[in-house]
Amino acid sequence: GVPVQQCAHVPSHAMNSFAPRQPEPSAASSKAPRRVKDNFVNLVVQRSGPAVVRVETEQKIEVPAMDNSDVFSFFFGCRPDARRQERKIRGNGSGFCIDGSSGVILTNAHVVQGADRITVSFSGRSAPIECEVLETDEVIDLAAIKTKDRPREPLPSMPLGHSESVRTGDWAIVLGNPFGLQNTCTLGIVSSLDRSTGETGFDWMRHPLLQTDAAVNQGNSGGPMLNELGEVIGIISMR
Repeated sequence: GVPVQQCAHVPSHAMNSFAPRQPEPSAASSKAPRRVKDNFVNLVVQRSGPAVVRVETEQKIEVPAMDNSDVFSFFFGCRPDARRQERKIRGNGSGFCIDGSSGVILTNAHVVQGADRITVSFSGRSAPIECEVLETDEVIDLAAIKTKDRPREPLPSMPLGHSESVRTGDWAIVLGNPFGLQNTCTLGIVSSLDRSTGETGFDWMRHPLLQTDAAVNQGNSGGPMLNELGEVIGIISMR
């Protein structure tokens, strides 16, 4: 059998006289310690996550004013001399800051197209920041926007990498705000290089694309795709 060391029996009341007193649990010690090691995704999110922004747009359009009390308009549509009213259309997407000193942010061209007002929100900052469009390129669906007021302190930013060095099978970390949910991270790999949208039946971009199997949803448009070093190697584009 397994040898067991004999222990003398000590009454419980005697043990209490010399046993060390256990410290009272505090709020800080009540939190369970982290038992897993940080991986490269944790480090990338910690380093680059603060530079991801939620882009909100507002566009003003004029629509015919409908008068429900007018039976003719109700059944046959608006009359030629009908009044017009202003309506605001709101949209949102993602983006990321590449120059924190001057407040330059990259996003998709279709996210800010036709917008009369653009604001961005950084995680952890209360008030949205007003922005203006610097330049757009609809061919590659890219837009550069900038904060209207120069930041008093440098904004969080992330470095740009080189998509030319990307290989199929490389890690792909996608950061963004799908469905308006701030700071969402998904992980996948680069599934293919030089992919064309015509192969999928949606021929809206003729420029070669990187394909990833990382989960991407509505609202991810304009968000960064990063490598395991936290460098931007692509921009998510969904139409």
